[in-house]
Amino acid sequence: MHFRLLGPVEVVGPDGPARITAPREQIVLSMLLAEANQVVPMKRLIASIWDERAPRTARSQVQICVSTLRRHLAAAGLEGRVSTLPAGYLLQAAIEELDLLSFQQCQADGREAARRGDLEGAARAYRAGLAVWRGEPFAGLTGRVVETVATSLIERRLSVIEECIAVDLQLGRHHEVIGDLVMLVAEHPLRERLRGQLMVALYRAGRRPEALDAYHAARHMLVEDMGLEPGEPLRRLQQAILADAAELKVPAVFGAQAVPVVPLAAVIADFAGQDRGNGAAPDEVRSR
Repeated sequence: MHFRLLGPVEVVGPDGPARITAPREQIVLSMLLAEANQVVPMKRLIASIWDERAPRTARSQVQICVSTLRRHLAAAGLEGRVSTLPAGYLLQAAIEELDLLSFQQCQADGREAARRGDLEGAARAYRAGLAVWRGEPFAGLTGRVVETVATSLIERRLSVIEECIAVDLQLGRHHEVIGDLVMLVAEHPLRERLRGQLMVALYRAGRRPEALDAYHAARHMLVEDMGLEPGEPLRRLQQAILADAAELKVPAVFGAQAVPVVPLAAVIADFAGQDRGNGAAPDEVRSR
C-alpha cells in the first residue's frame, strides 16, 4: 500500500517514502486520506488545523500545505494524486493503495458473506480488514476535527471486531475467542455487546458461573460509576443463562466441527480505543 492512515500516517511511493513531517501538512494529508476519492472542502481543512481559531491567512496557508504535499508525493513517485476542484481538494487512491479503503472493503465483504451464510468467508474478510491496522489513527496529531475523525475510525474498528466475534460464536469457536474477549472487555468496559459476547462464550465453554460473574461485574460498574442499570439485552442474556435457555447452545450445524482459526489477538493492533457508550446489544440472544 502507498498510503497508510490506520496508525502513524505514512506514504511510501514507487520511488520511496514521502517525507511529510510538518504537523499542518500531516493534518491536511490525513484529512484527505480519511475522505479519499471525495472532495474535502477548504473550510473543513481549515477547521482541522485551527479549530475555531483560524487566522485571516488560513486559506493561503492551506494552499501552501497542499502545494508542499504535492511536491513530496511527486518525489515519492505519486505525482498527480491531489486535485484542486472548485469545492476543495481531492486525493485519489485505489482500494489496494490505502489501508482505510482496504479495511472498509473487507468489512463490506464480511457483511455480504455473512448475509449469504458463508460464515467462514465472513470471518476471513473481517480478519483481513483488522490486520491492516497498525495502531491509533492520526497518532501524534491534535485538534477537535482530527480527534473526531479518529474516534469514528476507532469505533468502526471495534464494530468489525464485534461482528467478527459474532461470526466466530456462530461457528462454535467460543473457546478460541474467550481470551480475546477478556482483553477487549478490559479495554472497553462500557461496550455491552462485547460483554454479552464474553458471557455467551464462557457459558458455551461450560463456565456458567464466570459468565454470570461477567454480568455482575458490568452491572456493578454501571450502577456504581454511572447510576445506570445494564441495557435490556444484557439483562435478558443473564436471565437466559440462568435458565439454560436453548438459544444459547452451540449451533448444531457446527458444534465441535469448528475449523481452527488464527486468534483475533494475532491480527488486531495492540492499542486501547476510547469507549463511546454501552455499544450494541449482543446478537447471539434474540427476544424469547
